[in-house]
Amino acid sequence: MMQNNYKINFQIQITRAVVLCDICLKMVESCSAVNCCNRRRKDVKMKFERIPTDPNMRKLWLHAIRRENFTPSTTTVICKKHFTSGDYEVSVHGNKALKKVAVPSVFDFPAHLEKEPIAIEGF
Repeated sequence: MMQNNYKINFQIQITRAVVLCDICLKMVESCSAVNCCNRRRKDVKMKFERIPTDPNMRKLWLHAIRRENFTPSTTTVICKKHFTSGDYEVSVHGNKALKKVAVPSVFDFPAHLEKEPIAIEGF
């Protein structure tokens, strides 16, 4: 009897793990800017930029997006809607690439965020 309980419990745990992995694989990248609903979809060509790993550029981006108590992950992205055309350069192959010094600057902030940017630690 004990062996059957163990077997059932093990099967439940495996099922949970598979379901969780399936959910993770289906998670959709979405823009982290306030009031932006853009998501990565197959039918819409929308470019997304990852938040920089360089500490100084990262602080500039976090200051620019004005999200209080926000901790970005390695997969956090901002869509192209928040950059100007001058933030991109054309490569030799004709592809547009975000300049290394570009900071998102085009936002639709609610009134309470429009007045003052959120203070970012170390800024």
